[in-house]
Amino acid sequence: TQNNSTSNQNSELLEFQNKLRRKIGLPILNTYYSKNFVKKAADKIKKFFKKKGFTLCKIYIKRLINKEKRRVNVLFKINLGQQRLVSFEGNNLFSKKQILEDILGLDYPSWLFSPELIAGQILHEYQNKGYWHAKIRYKKLSDNSFSFKIMEGNPILIKNIEITQAPNK
Repeated sequence: TQNNSTSNQNSELLEFQNKLRRKIGLPILNTYYSKNFVKKAADKIKKFFKKKGFTLCKIYIKRLINKEKRRVNVLFKINLGQQRLVSFEGNNLFSKKQILEDILGLDYPSWLFSPELIAGQILHEYQNKGYWHAKIRYKKLSDNSFSFKIMEGNPILIKNIEITQAPNK
């Protein structure tokens, strides 16, 4: 099973590398070098891995300048850190993408990867949208993986509006 796990990790890493080459590498090949352009590419790489659950991803950029050939090779060294995975069930109001990017954000630190805090943040957003009776339960799947079950309930709706004249004072 150790070999099988290593094999799965290697194939997953190759898949990530191929996706990155298509998404970031190919568009910048044979373009004019600029620090800003390379920084934007690094930001795209970081965002790519954060969406995959690597929230503490660090990227180091090394430029290899060949003055004779008038070329710059850019090397991105990526330290992924631990992958943190969350899954959601029962979320109809918010998509998984909305929960991860808009509600939780992609930049949460490791100490914030607490199921209680995540559930509280999501519950707060449901209550802001009128789902006052929403409930969230979670289950730990592994040290860095949680599953959240969301019971949205029904939203509180305004049923009647009455307008009366205030007494004169």
